[in-house]
Amino acid sequence: MSPDAVCREVSHSFIARDIYYCIGCYKIVVIVSRMGTTDYRWNRQNRCIIPQPWGAYRGKVRSKIPIHENLCRIRVERSNVLQPEMRSIIPVRIAGVGHSLPSKVVTSKELDHWLGFKPGHLEEVSGVISRYVCEGEDQIGLAVAASQLAMEEAEISKGDIDLVLSACGVPYQTLPATAPLVMHRLGIPEGRAAAYDVNATCLSFLTAFELAANKIAAGQCRTALIFSSEIASRALPWKEQPDVAALFGDGAAAAILTASPDGKSGIHASHFSTYPAAYDACEIGAGGTRFDFHREPEKFAHHAVFRMDGKELFRITHRHFPRFVEQLLNAAGWSLSDVDLVVPHQASPLALEHMIQRTGLEAARVVNIAARHGNQIAASIPTALAIAWRDGTISRGMRILMLGTSAGVSFGGMAIEV
Repeated sequence: MSPDAVCREVSHSFIARDIYYCIGCYKIVVIVSRMGTTDYRWNRQNRCIIPQPWGAYRGKVRSKIPIHENLCRIRVERSNVLQPEMRSIIPVRIAGVGHSLPSKVVTSKELDHWLGFKPGHLEEVSGVISRYVCEGEDQIGLAVAASQLAMEEAEISKGDIDLVLSACGVPYQTLPATAPLVMHRLGIPEGRAAAYDVNATCLSFLTAFELAANKIAAGQCRTALIFSSEIASRALPWKEQPDVAALFGDGAAAAILTASPDGKSGIHASHFSTYPAAYDACEIGAGGTRFDFHREPEKFAHHAVFRMDGKELFRITHRHFPRFVEQLLNAAGWSLSDVDLVVPHQASPLALEHMIQRTGLEAARVVNIAARHGNQIAASIPTALAIAWRDGTISRGMRILMLGTSAGVSFGGMAIEV
């Protein structure tokens, strides 16, 4: 909750000195000093709420607070670690999940043969045994198939959905957004839902999940469809970085979110952090406004291929990710032993091994599909989630961590009780 939202919530009569309580992840400190009734607004520079005359600031006043004791100020502080009684849950339920894969499977042994490597080379350097690759399928078709499965599991109709979020790392085309086309292909009635894209590369599903959950909790929508669909097998650097190119595979997954009927299911914490100094470490430079295809066709073509600096990404992850996971657990009020299952981004089999070692997670409680699916960009996390749900690895009431990294470079995670 933002400081402004905190101010709107502060409408209590304070009769004690130095009261501490919490709204969301902000701690409210009330210090008594003067009697009266006044208004308060958020002061961004000094990070406090200051008294204002009634009617001042032409609508910027946030809350009228009746004062029964001497109130000097209300201070709002960000609290990274909250006491259990201070924590709140976003009551949202994963009502259904589904995933869709291309029919063709390409093994690393086949790639070794085609590229002239000795047998076992690409599997050794990438850890990926096989991956699914589109031939006749396309990104929209995969998204529709995964969404239909999620809708069937959730037992909802097309008319029940009022929010459609595309959470793809790479869109179907530059303009328009991908979500409206999937909404149309699903047959959701015109004007029934809002449909738009959320892009945080490999963390797109988590960011869309958080957005949808908050909109449901705020009463702005009732049933949200989130899908991630990726054709990751294109624009790969087979000549320059075959070990990187061998990491990727295609696929799609979707989830239906609704309000939690009993209030037990929900997000206990979500946390995102970005380290933009390594912005260029993982990129496809062409396709946006950076290079003009008509004026700079050679530069456009050169930057139309995926490139990754694995050493730089490893350095950042090695240094910061364990602390990130610790912060997420603290925000949820959980310890590692409280976590029933971890559903991570499937960056690579080797990256998953490193994450397990650095964070202290038990390998048996980590969903690992990277060796048989490869890195599906944003579809990795929801595909792993859907497979674990289908196999019975996930059941209601379990506590799950969804974790990931993305180009940019960002870390993201959620602590969820399903």
